[in-house]
Amino acid sequence: MSKFDFAVDFQMSGFELPNPYKDIISRARKRKLEGNDTDVNTMTLGTHESPLQVQIYNKTEELKVSHKHWMFEVWRNENTQFTESLTVWRIEYRFSREKLRKLGIYSISDLSRGLGNLMYSVLGGEGYKPWMRICSSDTRHLRQDHRPAAPWWEQLKKESLKGMPSTHPIPVLHHSPPNLKRDTNTFFAYLERLTVYGVAEGRIPEDATPEEVVLLLAEQYSEHLQSKGMSFSDAKNARAERMGLLPTPPLALSTTGVSNPLI
Repeated sequence: MSKFDFAVDFQMSGFELPNPYKDIISRARKRKLEGNDTDVNTMTLGTHESPLQVQIYNKTEELKVSHKHWMFEVWRNENTQFTESLTVWRIEYRFSREKLRKLGIYSISDLSRGLGNLMYSVLGGEGYKPWMRICSSDTRHLRQDHRPAAPWWEQLKKESLKGMPSTHPIPVLHHSPPNLKRDTNTFFAYLERLTVYGVAEGRIPEDATPEEVVLLLAEQYSEHLQSKGMSFSDAKNARAERMGLLPTPPLALSTTGVSNPLI
């Protein structure tokens, strides 16, 4: 998976976007409000390049611009509390490939198991510290760590986490899961590149067969291992460990419970 977005639509009487600099406590480096002097309609934490981006924006206004009026009918049919006169706001949690990989999510099946990890990693709970929380403007006189979350944010957080699966231990993955076909095709591509370079430098005969090229590379690889004082078996085991494919020892038990370094 290259990205994943999770959205929650909501309505609140008198709702205004919070000040991202004064009332949001977050690890996001980039924060901004968008709109004009009389109509600020979007608040964003993070950028498109960030591992995680959260945005709250005026969905009613966006639908009018994009002419997706059918969405109003969806809201009417799906929620009996939908109020025609109130603006619909949307909060979107946008997870990049980097964030997904960090939590061991590579596929749809991984996502179904790890969705709780994703959402709790943003909002806090289940062993996670929140990446963001929003406070009321009337608590600005308090120290940051003493400011409680705004009641409306607690409600929105509750709705965002509704139905989330329990979190699972995050697997320690240093690379993508094993994929023999992908790695074989990558090897073939590099074999062709190395052959072209070798011919250009006069190190490989222009009419060399694939077998001859592989033998030449094998000789160079053996010299490479010797220079590092390693055997082929040592190199394979080291690579397997970096790929997370060696058997892992069982968790240590103690009189106080189970030691789990992943949480």
